[in-house]
Amino acid sequence: MKLAAAILSILAPGAGAATVTEVAYADGNDGSSLFGYLATPDGATEDDPRPAIIILGDWGGVDESEKERAEMFTNDGNYVTMAAAVYNSEDGPNPESFEDRIALATKYRSDPELSKSRVDAALAVLRENP
Repeated sequence: MKLAAAILSILAPGAGAATVTEVAYADGNDGSSLFGYLATPDGATEDDPRPAIIILGDWGGVDESEKERAEMFTNDGNYVTMAAAVYNSEDGPNPESFEDRIALATKYRSDPELSKSRVDAALAVLRENP
């Protein structure tokens, strides 16, 4: 990952500081309340759209690690970056046990439409932002 970040830094010089905000959004398939982090380059406007990246949280949920990655990509590459929830929502607790996490991951892996709807919800947030 560090090598990829270094390559991005060389190929796409950064814009400077990113603004990172927590965003709440909904899954259009099952209506779950989701959350994530949106990092935007300073000075980004609708008249100057930026390329986008989606970082999908793992089965432990979107946390500080994904937030930091979003900020890194935005700072290093001038991207709008969304760290998005897939496996968890604000409607229920994050699974704590390994067995519960496997069950949750299996639910999404066995239902491609549900998985796609989580990514589509994150894309909708990106489309609403510069």
